[in-house]
Amino acid sequence: MSESDACALNTDGSLKDAKDIIFYHDPDDTVPLSTPSSAPTLTGCKPVPVIAGSRRSIRTSKPSARLRDTENIYSSTSQKRALSSANKIQPAHKKVIPSSFDDDSLDDDTGNDTDPLEPEAEDESEPEDRAETEDGTEPMVAQVAKSERTADIRTTFTRHETHWVCNPCKDAGEPESRHIFRGGISTLRTHISCKKNHFQLYKARCQAAGIAMHPRAIPPEDQALSRQSTLDSILITKVPTFTKAGLLEYIMEFIVTEDEALQLVDKPAF
Repeated sequence: MSESDACALNTDGSLKDAKDIIFYHDPDDTVPLSTPSSAPTLTGCKPVPVIAGSRRSIRTSKPSARLRDTENIYSSTSQKRALSSANKIQPAHKKVIPSSFDDDSLDDDTGNDTDPLEPEAEDESEPEDRAETEDGTEPMVAQVAKSERTADIRTTFTRHETHWVCNPCKDAGEPESRHIFRGGISTLRTHISCKKNHFQLYKARCQAAGIAMHPRAIPPEDQALSRQSTLDSILITKVPTFTKAGLLEYIMEFIVTEDEALQLVDKPAF
């Protein structure tokens, strides 16, 4: 057994303790490894002292700028230093487009043809369905007076400040709850359509005064008859006027389409 193999064995062949073994970096190295040092200082570093269970830094304390200031400049300013103008964020400017422009404001003094804030011009090909005229004024819309809108009702009812009075019901001796109405105009016209004698009076007075009857005041059965008469004129075809030329045309059409004798021409004789 070589000497390098016996470095961990005793003379009797038993293993040595770790403290008795000499360690080398390499089997061919003649200088053994250095033993761990038990000195209190590490290699080039001073251990951090522990005082009362807490570590204390060994760095040299550096006084602050306030302590190093001999003229005590920092104590004269009680407020915090404001941010520089370079770091200040400038607020964004809002661009407001006016809804209407005067004639003077439409003139461009700078010579630019278009303004980036000016809305795009409308297509000239679109039809101009404007309510305004060329001079900028809106056309006058004809409004019907309220008295004209209720002209047909006034033929049967009388208007008071707070209610309407049905004249036929009042003349018939009906109580106030039956001939006084405080509802809308539609209620009055419905009352006329429900009363047969009211409608006859309403129709006669409207025709005499040349006032058009309102559809709501016409009873449903009368409206159905008027609708049926108009439908009959559309659905029922009129008989054409008799003419000799029309008769000949009909006979020719009948022979071509209905006469079966023409089909025997292509067949053999019986």
